[in-house]
Amino acid sequence: ASAAYHGHYARTGAPGAGSGHDAGGWAGWPRYLPPGLSHERGRLAVARIVTVLDTRPEVIKHSSLLPLLNQRWSHALVHTGQQYDEEMVDIFFHDLKLQPPNYKLTVGTGSHAKQIAQIILSLEEILRHEEAKLVIVQGDTNTTLGGALAARQLGIPVAHVEAGCRSHNRQMPEEQNRIVVDHLADYLFTPD
Repeated sequence: ASAAYHGHYARTGAPGAGSGHDAGGWAGWPRYLPPGLSHERGRLAVARIVTVLDTRPEVIKHSSLLPLLNQRWSHALVHTGQQYDEEMVDIFFHDLKLQPPNYKLTVGTGSHAKQIAQIILSLEEILRHEEAKLVIVQGDTNTTLGGALAARQLGIPVAHVEAGCRSHNRQMPEEQNRIVVDHLADYLFTPD
């Protein structure tokens, strides 16, 4: 797919193109849509859902959800580049037969503050461009926190997948991210 560069990200592929993949147990998700979201013949009318993820485990965990979102709603996927081995991540999208991300950021390594700041700055532009009505984040990474902060600062509802997990060690950056994102999120989806 061709890529057009805008600021810190590239838009690739066709938005909303499904992979023909069976979505499994996510068939009824979400039952209750945030204000501004409505169904029109199985697709989201006007508004967009934006999923923000990065790590390989996040890609694997979303492998059944992403095709469903692409099939049923107007959906854009943002990969932040927090894990900077792009070849490794691309292999997972290919092997899981997932549509490549619509946006690829180039966050890379750095301090937590630097990564989160870069994610927020880039996502703000993307979320406005996409006219996002819901942002989905997963887990406890800097990408998760950056995505939730960018959405909430723009008044966009946040869905946190894998919410409620706790280690009770507030010295861990992941624990700090979990707590903050759970408080920012409008929709909390807990693991089994």
